[in-house]
Order: sequence, then C-alpha cells, then structure tokens
Amino acid sequence: MRVLDPILRKRLSFNEERPFVNVFSILIGLIFGILGTTTYFLSTPNKTVKSGTQTVEAPTKAISSTVIVQETESKKPPVVPSDIVSNTSSDTPSLPETPKAQPESVVVTLSITTRPLEPSSKSTEELLAQAKKQIVKKRFTSPIGNNAYETYRHLLQKAPKEAQPILDEIVTWYFEQGQKYIKRRRITTPKKRGNAYSMYKKIHEIAPEHEKTAILFTEIIIAFNKRAKQQVEKDKLTNPIGNNAYFTYQEMQAIAPTHRYTRALVKTLVNRLLVQGKKQLDKSNYTTPKNNNAVDTFQKILTISPNNAQAKLGIKKVAREYYQLAISNQKEKKYISSKTWIKRGLRVDPDNPSLIRLKQEVEEEIEKLSK
Repeated sequence: MRVLDPILRKRLSFNEERPFVNVFSILIGLIFGILGTTTYFLSTPNKTVKSGTQTVEAPTKAISSTVIVQETESKKPPVVPSDIVSNTSSDTPSLPETPKAQPESVVVTLSITTRPLEPSSKSTEELLAQAKKQIVKKRFTSPIGNNAYETYRHLLQKAPKEAQPILDEIVTWYFEQGQKYIKRRRITTPKKRGNAYSMYKKIHEIAPEHEKTAILFTEIIIAFNKRAKQQVEKDKLTNPIGNNAYFTYQEMQAIAPTHRYTRALVKTLVNRLLVQGKKQLDKSNYTTPKNNNAVDTFQKILTISPNNAQAKLGIKKVAREYYQLAISNQKEKKYISSKTWIKRGLRVDPDNPSLIRLKQEVEEEIEKLSK
C-alpha cells in the first residue's frame, strides 16, 4: 500500500527500522554483562590461585595469620609476684635482672597462698581435728592437699575465729625454728639444712601481718649486725672467705638494703677498707697476694660506694706504679719485662692513656729487634 501523506510515511519508516535497533541494544547489554561478571569473579576474596601443583589461598592466609598474632598476645604468662628478696648466696650484691620474654610453654608455679582450694564438705569440728593431727605430724605447709595451712584456709571460710589459733600454731613453729637457727649462726646459710631467713620467708608468705613475722626479721638483722661488729673489731674485713665483714654486708644488703644497720655498716666498712688499702699500698701489695691486695680492697669499696674518690685514686696510684716499673725496664731495654708490667697496669686501669701509649712504643721496639 502506498502512503501519500509525508508525515505518516516518516512514522511508518521509523517503526520498520526499530527491530534492528532493539537487537543491537540487546547485544551491547550482553557484552557488558559478561564483562561485569568476569570482573566480579576475578576480584572475589575467596578465589583460589593455582601455581603449578600448589594451591595458595592468599586472602585466607592473611586472615589466619592475624588471628594467630591476636591469640599469642592474649596468652601472655600471668605476672607472678617476686619473692621479697633476691638470692642471698651470691658473692656480690646485684640488681634484679630484667625479665626476658618467655615462651607460652612456661609453667607458672603458684605459691601456697595463691593456690586455689576445692571447697571442703567437712564440718568445722572435723577440720579442726584434721588441722591438729597435721600439726602433730609437722605437716605445716606440705604435702600439697594434706597440710595444716590448707586446712586453716578451709576453716577461715567457715569459722574465722576457730581458724586463727591454727595459723598461730603454724607461725609459732616456724618462728621458733628461726630462733634456733639464729643461735646456731645459720642466718641465711646453708640452704639445704635450713636457716633462719628461710623460716622468716615461710611465715611471711602465709602470715605477713603476724607479729612474730616482724619480730623474727628484726632478730635476723640484729644477729647480722652483731656478727659484723665482731668481724670489724677482729679486723676480718675481707678475710677469711665466708667469715668477714664484707661478706656479712652483702647478706644484709640482699635482704635489708635500706635498714639503718646496713647503712651504718657501709660507712664503717668503707672507712676501715680505705685504711687497709693504704697499708697494702705501703707494702707494695698491689695485686698480690690473692684476697689481700690494694686493688681488690679498692674495688670492694667501689662495689659498696661506686663514687668513692679515695678508692679511685688508690687504683690510679697502682696503675702509676706499674707504669714507672715498665718505663724503667724499657730504658734498660728489657722490653719483655716492660710489657709484663704494662699488662698488669692495664688490668688495673684499662683506659690509662700513659700505659696504652707505652705499650705501643714497646711493641714497636720489640718488632724492630725481631727483624
């Protein structure tokens, strides 16, 4: 049919071309859809990347490593209160070392006062009878699960008034043992056969506020002070080994560094050691004999009083004496002997510039002779 109207003809022409446009639009939509889907799967976090025969899930690994770090940080070992004193058996007083990081497998041993107890079904009368039997058998704090102190703790939960006498009996036994050790002069040593201080530590752990705890500690300090005075009077300042005022000071410093008896002993000991060191210098006992020479004495003073000027001067004087001996041997062309004196001097004063310079000169002269 032929249409003569031009406007109607245009409308019919437009409708005939429309099916082609619709097909084109559908194709474009499909292409963008495929591209979008591909992009989505490529960017998915849970995808698996295959490399050869090994399968690596990178995102999953990153997540699991974060979890491991968090668990490691949350499993830090609990902080256990340190004992009230450092080891008293060491020869020199020292500051506590900084704790090092421990692996997670470290086993923390709970003290007798912090160890949890299972609830007891026994009555107050049964617990009292049990505690008395344990005291008779001297099972005061051991073995675990069958000792008077644990029974006391059960009693404390049920009948505090009845529990107190049990604690008093336990403390009294350790207190009396401590007094016996003091009379035998076994204050902090020996460890294996027992000493007064170990008895004090025990009652301090189970009853720190008990009056006998403070009394025993005071008696220990008084015994130390008495021993130190006797040693100073007999001029046993650094000898014999294990029975001298310096050793007693180390023991007192370890358990009571700020006590007035400890501070008083420091002053007395430093003054007496300075006198001893000067006498050793006058006798030319610079580094010998062992445990009875000027350098050892001055170094002990510096251990007690690090900034003591007289002790430092005493060590400088010994170094100067060795320098003079080395110079004399050098002038006589006794280079080996000179080197020996230099070596001794540098042991005393490693940074001494005169000895360092002389050592270089002597070594050069020895090298010339060997050519």
